[in-house]
Amino acid sequence: MVAAYREAVRQRGAADLRSLQRDDTNLPYLCDLVMRARAAVRGEDPIRCRVTTRG
Repeated sequence: MVAAYREAVRQRGAADLRSLQRDDTNLPYLCDLVMRARAAVRGEDPIRCRVTTRG
């Protein structure tokens, strides 16, 4: 994940974009074992960080 962010920041810098906003407010939950277990019960894969939507 760090490599992906690093590359995204590099690309934006190369495009002369100097402002960057990161909104990964849910990222810390991936470190919480209880939250990871709840995600697994819902059928989500917290290790792969798949994005799911509900309509």
